Amino acid sequence: MIRYITILFASIFLVSCFKDVHSSLQKGSLQDGGIFEIKSMLSGCCGCKAYYYNFYENKKITEQFVVETNCGLYEPTKHIFKTDKNGHILSYQSYTAVTNDSFTIAVTSNEKFIFKNLDSIYQTNNEYHHREINFSKITGFKMGGAVHFPLGIKLPKGYILR
Repeated sequence: MIRYITILFASIFLVSCFKDVHSSLQKGSLQDGGIFEIKSMLSGCCGCKAYYYNFYENKKITEQFVVETNCGLYEPTKHIFKTDKNGHILSYQSYTAVTNDSFTIAVTSNEKFIFKNLDSIYQTNNEYHHREINFSKITGFKMGGAVHFPLGIKLPKGYILR
């Protein structure tokens, strides 16, 4: 009997260990008609936590911004998605955030608005924060660096993360 209980608890631990928990923190519409959703993600075993937002146009995801707040393995990353007419992701390009003038893509007015909201959420919800981040100081994005992979996004079968 003890053997079965041990196996049961080990199974529960392993299943929860590989499950990421995504929580929606804020949703809203933007002046240009786009919709954004700010989320948090807590990874099972490693305890990594990330904040991210998804930006949608015509109900299709066009952009995601991801930042780890605990592990520090990757730089804050913006993904720009190319989708088909049904909203399925065909490809994406990743850029790391910068706080100087070395960017190739400047921060948009939508991103400034969302970053202001992220700053507010980040300051209020401070568990698992091991990085000091001020989203409002991001001036743009450039190619290269340690890009984070997309979170909670269904990529095409066989798609290789770059």
